[in-house]
Amino acid sequence: GDPYAATRSLERAIEGELRITRVGQDAYGRTLGAVSSDKGDLSCWQLEHAHAVYRAQWDNQMRIARTCPSAILK
Repeated sequence: GDPYAATRSLERAIEGELRITRVGQDAYGRTLGAVSSDKGDLSCWQLEHAHAVYRAQWDNQMRIARTCPSAILK
């Protein structure tokens, strides 16, 4: 995809307060987090605006599939 369009899309999505929720850690002990703004979950936002591609193997405990199921069906 177009990285500039994806960046502009995220800039539009980041409104108000950002919230980061720790959802786990990777094999190296680094924190994995879910980020949301007043417009909702940023992963869902990018999926809904076609600036990300859903991959089930990267979806820890199916968090994205549960949070924004309509976005992954596109």
